[in-house]
Amino acid sequence: MKLLKLIPLFLLFQCSMNSADIRRGEYLDKAKETTVEDFFEKRMENRIKKVQGANWEILFESNEFIFFGFPVIAIFREGTFLEEFFKVNRLTLETEFPNYKKFDGIEMKTMCFDLLREKINTNIAGLSHSFECSATLEEKSILVTGSILFRQQDGQVKTEKYLIRFDKRTLNKESITKLDK
Repeated sequence: MKLLKLIPLFLLFQCSMNSADIRRGEYLDKAKETTVEDFFEKRMENRIKKVQGANWEILFESNEFIFFGFPVIAIFREGTFLEEFFKVNRLTLETEFPNYKKFDGIEMKTMCFDLLREKINTNIAGLSHSFECSATLEEKSILVTGSILFRQQDGQVKTEKYLIRFDKRTLNKESITKLDK
């Protein structure tokens, strides 16, 4: 019975597309068209990983579309594979999100952490902390909400939230605002 449950999973891995093939321009007709907003949201999910893949990557670029997907390592197969992948109109993407190649979730978190480093170092006083952020693509800017969690000596957790606005064309910081609770 357990074997029957594993067969669909095995077939799923066998049907996936090799990301190396897509990087060579194969299977492009299989890409689902999506929006700039969806592309942005998916790329903002990217985090530093210990293994190759496991992030939303740009796999191929044509004059008309940017193709992207989430490569994962498949069991018993060499390379990385995608179950599905997407394409977004290149001209629209370049207009609405000009830094699409450089700015992803990893870059966002690094930039925000660097901007808030002084606040983190000042308030932390040697206690453990964490930092999380999320971004929204707006007409002229990228708006990031960053939260710093501080563990106080009495065990209580203190949270500070900030809004950081970046110019979406230059990625220069426009403003930082501390939010009230």
